[in-house]
Amino acid sequence: MFKFYGMYLQAKAIFRLALVGAPYQYKQPLYRDKIGRFLWQLNATLRIILNKLSFGLTPPPAIMLGFEPSLKFSKIMFRADMLTAALTAFLSFILLKVII
Repeated sequence: MFKFYGMYLQAKAIFRLALVGAPYQYKQPLYRDKIGRFLWQLNATLRIILNKLSFGLTPPPAIMLGFEPSLKFSKIMFRADMLTAALTAFLSFILLKVII
């Protein structure tokens, strides 16, 4: 039972990694896709810079963590989700302080 649940979690994490890891790896002609590709590249670049400035305290983008064979896909997505949650909370706090 637990073995199958673990495989389910890995399959779910691989699917999510494909969605958020490199969604715009192939160039698409639509203008909406060009904007999405630019925003995704900006996000990945900022996460790399944040990783370098924090001396590895924050994880690199999920697509880069996917090349590390010692990590499971569920651990990769957990790290990416935690950084996203922390950045969202930080930016929400800053935005709240600016508004109030």
